[in-house]
Amino acid sequence: METLDQYLLYHIVQLLDIDDQMTLKQVSRLWYHLIDEPFLTTNKGHLLTLKQILSTKLYQILKYGAYNNSYHLVNYALHHGEDNFERGLYGACRGGHLGLINYMIDQGVHDLNVGLYGVCRNGNPDLVKFMIDKGADDWNLGLYGACRGNHLNLVQMMIDKGSADWNVGLYGACYGGYLVLTRLMIQLGADDFNRGLYSSCHGGHVILAQLMIEHGASDWNRGLYGACRGGHLGLAHMMIENGATDYDLGLYGACRGGHQDLAQLMIDQGTSEYERGLHGAQFGGHEDLMQFISDKIRNS
Repeated sequence: METLDQYLLYHIVQLLDIDDQMTLKQVSRLWYHLIDEPFLTTNKGHLLTLKQILSTKLYQILKYGAYNNSYHLVNYALHHGEDNFERGLYGACRGGHLGLINYMIDQGVHDLNVGLYGVCRNGNPDLVKFMIDKGADDWNLGLYGACRGNHLNLVQMMIDKGSADWNVGLYGACYGGYLVLTRLMIQLGADDFNRGLYSSCHGGHVILAQLMIEHGASDWNRGLYGACRGGHLGLAHMMIENGATDYDLGLYGACRGGHQDLAQLMIDQGTSEYERGLHGAQFGGHEDLMQFISDKIRNS
């Protein structure tokens, strides 16, 4: 049975506006009524319950806590030994929280460019300038973040600073689904259309996948992996119809992304590399997929 840590307790009190005079025992009673309720938003927009928070990895709690501007969840992770401060910095930058950005830097962050990527995705130019002043200088990573977030002004800023890796920008624009930025990167010189196809399929963007094909992309297996990992059934079928045959890779992608329908499609297409699928499910932390594949292994 899960128990409440003081940092998680403080976050519950803060988030739910509970009377701060309540005793730990009183709030703990509420815990058992709240454990399956949506409680926290991830940087990808997914909702986590309290039960999921406590069962996830500490670095994810650190990242999600920072993204949600919760010092309590950040301290929960730090108190329990998490020292991947870059994860926390990214979450704070992605969420646009200056206080927590400074807090994570003070913990001993080594790679400030992770923060540059986060703030470029967030789109706040003041925070971008702040990270640059702190020493971040990976303009190509910043370009990727700006393209992922569809922030043309920051794209221009990164170019002005010296970014010239147009393929990195292409990956970001395709993953994010932004046609104007995708065309801009191609005009500037991007030509890795197979990686663009993967990014488009991973992000679930049919129009951009078709654009990459028009420009010569033909790595259907890579596109299939992207579609399966992103959970996009229509794009997976599209890649198969075009000639994708590496269903083992597709199964790994589906299981890593947590998409049982895509995993079943790969099995229906003929893959029997269940161990590879199990590895993907374990890597992604998807217990339901682990059970699904384990059942397949037992029955094979």
